[in-house]
Formats: sequence, C-alpha cells, structure tokens
Amino acid sequence: MKSFIVALLAAAGLSGGIFLSMVAAQSDPAAPQILVLKTIQIDVSQLPKPGKRKAPIPFNRHFADPTSLGQIKQELADESAVHQAHHTPKPTPTPKSTPTPTPAPTSTPTSTPTPTPLSISHGVSNPALIATHFDAMGLLDGGGYEPPDTTVGAGSTFLLEAVNALGTVYNRSGSALVTLNTPACTTNSSTDAVSDPRVLFDTASGRWFISTTTFSPIGDASWNLLFSPGSDPTAASWNCLIIPTSGIRNPDGTTGNFADFPKTGMNGDKIVMTGDAFSPSGSSYKFEGTQFVVINKSELLSLSATLHVALFPPNQGDFAIEPAQQLDSTNEILYMAAVNSALTSTSSIDVWAVSGVPTATTSPTLKITSLPIATISTPPNAQQLGTSVLIDTNDDGLLDAVFRDGSSGSLWVSANDACKAPGDTTIRSCMRFINVAISAGMSIAQDFDYADVGTHYYYPAIRTDKNGNLYTAFSGSSSNTYPSAYAGMQLFGNANVLTNLSMTRAGDSPYTISPPRWGDYSGSAVDPDDVSAWLGAEYATSFIIIGPMWGTEIAHVHP
Repeated sequence: MKSFIVALLAAAGLSGGIFLSMVAAQSDPAAPQILVLKTIQIDVSQLPKPGKRKAPIPFNRHFADPTSLGQIKQELADESAVHQAHHTPKPTPTPKSTPTPTPAPTSTPTSTPTPTPLSISHGVSNPALIATHFDAMGLLDGGGYEPPDTTVGAGSTFLLEAVNALGTVYNRSGSALVTLNTPACTTNSSTDAVSDPRVLFDTASGRWFISTTTFSPIGDASWNLLFSPGSDPTAASWNCLIIPTSGIRNPDGTTGNFADFPKTGMNGDKIVMTGDAFSPSGSSYKFEGTQFVVINKSELLSLSATLHVALFPPNQGDFAIEPAQQLDSTNEILYMAAVNSALTSTSSIDVWAVSGVPTATTSPTLKITSLPIATISTPPNAQQLGTSVLIDTNDDGLLDAVFRDGSSGSLWVSANDACKAPGDTTIRSCMRFINVAISAGMSIAQDFDYADVGTHYYYPAIRTDKNGNLYTAFSGSSSNTYPSAYAGMQLFGNANVLTNLSMTRAGDSPYTISPPRWGDYSGSAVDPDDVSAWLGAEYATSFIIIGPMWGTEIAHVHP
C-alpha cells in the first residue's frame, strides 16, 4: 500500500511553536491559529491485505473500551446540575452513546419570541417516488465495523458511498465499480484507526470529497480530507490533506486529542471540518470541548504549496457542531449549527456564521446567534421485531445540515428527538426538522417532528433541491417491523409536515449485535439535476455464518 504523509510547514514538531498558545478557558472559545500545510497524493486502490486492519466481527468501532468512555461522559453530564447552580452557560450533550455537557459558545442571545408549541407531523400515506434503489455496502464491505456511518455523494455519472474505513463507487444503476481505501489518507496507514467518513460532491469544482478522522494512536490523531483529482472518483490516485490534532494544546493543559463524530461542510470559498475533542485520560478519555478547522478551498484545489488552515481549538462550545453543505451558494458566509442542550433536552439552537478564509495574515471571523426552538429531547432506544434488544438511538445532537441561497436563505437541520405521535400512548424515538430563515437576520421558519403510532424513527439525513423540496433518509423499526431503510419528503409549500414517505428496504432480521449500535448517521445527496436526491439508510439483515448484520440501501427519490 502506498501512502504519503502531509508536511506541516511550521517548524519542529507539533507540541511546540504555534500550538503552545492553544490554551483557553472553558467559558470562552479559544482563539484561532493559522496552520500552513500542503497536500499529498495517495493510492486509494490498494486495499488492506486479508487479516490486516480488519476488526473482529462484530467490532464496536472507535474505542477499545466504549463502556469506559460512556462512564466518563455520564460523569461530566452529572456535573451539569452543579454548573447550572452557579449560573454557567447551559451545557450540551455529545452525539454518542452517553451524552456529556459542555459550556455553550459565547454569544449574544437574540430577542426572538418564545417558540410556539411543536407540531408533530404523522400518518403520511403518500409514497415518496423512487426511480431506482439497490442494496449497497454492508458489514463485510465496510471492514467488519459497526455501526456503518452511512454517507452518500452523487454526480452526473457516478455515486459514491463510504462506510467507516472503505468506500465504493457505483454507476447510477447501482453496479459497484471500484472500492476506495480511505485509510490511505492518514499518517501511518498500516497502524492508524480511521473512521467516521463524510462524502460530498462539489458541483462547482466537479470534485469528490471524503473526510475521515484518525482516532488511534493518539500520536497520529488527525482530521483527514481526501479529494479527487477530477470528476472521476474511480481514479486510483487521490489528493490527501492531513490536519493533525495530536499536537493541539487542550484547555486542561494536556497535549493531543482526536476529533470524534467529525462533520464536514463547504461553500464556494471554504471547507469546514468539526469534531468533539477527546484526550486520553488513563485508560479512558476526557472530553475537551468542540473544535473545528476552516480550509482555504481555492488553495486546496490548486494544490498550493502553502495551504492555509485556520484551527479553532477546543473549547468552541456545544457538542456536535454541524457545518452545512451549501448548495447553489455564492454566499461567502458558511453556516453551522448545534443544539444547546443539557443532559436530556434543549430549547435553543446556536447558528454560526463563518466569514472569510484563512490567509497568511487573516483568519475567518465568527458570529453566533442563539434562537429558541420547541424542546428537543434525547430519544428512547427503539423497539424492533423478534427480540427484546433495543436499537441505540444516541441523543438529540444535530445530524445533518444544508443551506441554500435565495430571497431568504434557508438553513435546514435534522436530529433525533423523543415524542409521542397523536393517538399513541408511548413516547418513542422520532425525527426533528428545523428550518432557519436567513436574510438580514435569522428566524425559525419551520420546527416540527415526524412520528407514527407504534413506530420508532431515527438518524435522519437531509438535502433540498432547487425547487425547495426537502428530502430525508432515515431508519425505522417497531415491535412489528425489523429495522428498515426509509425515504421521506416535504414538497415545497407545505410547512411543518412531511408529505411523502416510503420504506426503501425492509429489514429481514432482528439486529442483536452487542451493543446494538446504529447510525451514527444516514446519507443524502442532491442529484446534479437539482430536482431529485439519492438517499442512503441502514437496515438489518443477517448472514448464515456471522449472524446479525447491517446493510445499507441507496434510493433515487424525486417529487
């Protein structure tokens, strides 16, 4: 396997130099630092050898001891009552198995009125129209890890799905063409553990992007960004940018963290990658806060020898900051969002406006606006057919974001929520959709849940088309159905409801892997025709030798 290590052009080592000043109080976001990096080329066609880098099946990805990490998060969460008693900023949960609070970002709250009671859309009978659909990557295709972290990109000729440590390029009929070895983009591809992919196709440049995180060993921890040399994702050689987090100085004075649950968004001039920073603490991990980087997109695509990246080290506030994929956007402001919640619920959303790009002398600027929303809460785990084992629905952190220009800019975000469908007797996992109108100011235009009697829904991903239609990919299950893949829509002109919904792939087996991790997100991509979308979601299946497995389904959906 051929791989190359990115050169960090700031002098002698990651623990000194520009990193020495990266200490900030928990209550105040840390100041940005300018990094100077350069990209390298990697060979993504050489897959790991059998038995190498393949985890046991099933394997609980990320951490050698996820139970220990969960305990640390719970301990931090339990401290929220103490913090609130001393009037510190309201904390927020992390989007993992057990949430943890952190102080909210410094911002000036708006005077927007208290939100109206939440609308719960339910009982949709009109189907989402599906042009084609196919079984895509499964547990064995993804290296044997769980959950898959489904993510999808769509171009005019190709589709690209990535799950955990591998990617697959398909034609638009669903035939697999090549497999991509995404862990080739890391410091040491023979030993590093890489996961949490995000796939984006940028119509403006015609390039494909795959972001990942290296979480182990901590000395190699980094954000990683792969991008195709042209419009053909089947090329063996891709470009790679490695942004080390192993040398970041944490708020507690320690050095090095990894970016957990990373997200990626872009617009015309910048790319943003976010993450929840965790540092080693004995045999466990310590949450250090949120962090993100802003990449000069023009310098990146031109393969500049001096690529400027602005690092906003921990703690930037909240958990799971979700940068938007900005479609058809000439706006130089890139938007990000996070819910500002305590351990179990929240009634506000924070929206970041990121302006400017990093250069040798300038850094991007941030403006944060807090808006009230109807209460969003951590959902209960989901029932499924054939077993008493419940599907892990994580928490109420944001899962996806998309922005479009217009007379009033439209920022959509999605999340899991806890709600009771009209006519139901039980609170279940359901889906939250929030639309922020952005013009001279910001306001909540739509804020609603979707739920059905007796059914749990979870992990919605979203995109919009040029006509204002909203598309969503998600999973669902009940005591009468195995975990299955779904597609939904809101046709433009209908507020606070989904108008169309279809199951794209029925699950055919209970999911009893221990623990029953799901998600951590679904995938969605608008088609280049800009009037349809490709939606990828997880379903439960099994294999005679292995037993329970996950699979993913990709569907082409249109109005």
